[in-house]
Amino acid sequence: MILRIIWIDRYQRAAQGKSCGTVGLRDRLAHRFGTSPEVIKKIAGLKHEQYGKRRRKRFPGIALKSIQRHAQNRLRKLQGEDL
Repeated sequence: MILRIIWIDRYQRAAQGKSCGTVGLRDRLAHRFGTSPEVIKKIAGLKHEQYGKRRRKRFPGIALKSIQRHAQNRLRKLQGEDL
């Protein structure tokens, strides 16, 4: 859920021509989910193939590619409805 929110925010801001995410999003997510901003930062900093390795050792159960793909598709659908 956290990654979906972060990726949708990133894609929306990129579509608006902005190069960074919403200010304070990590803190608001941390407060909402009852965790520290550092945990949100570590989860948000995941990469699909970390440091060129085939399997990522940190949070291996998170399917990052599918979360990114669903976030992009949802954003495209929302933009298509606005047109």
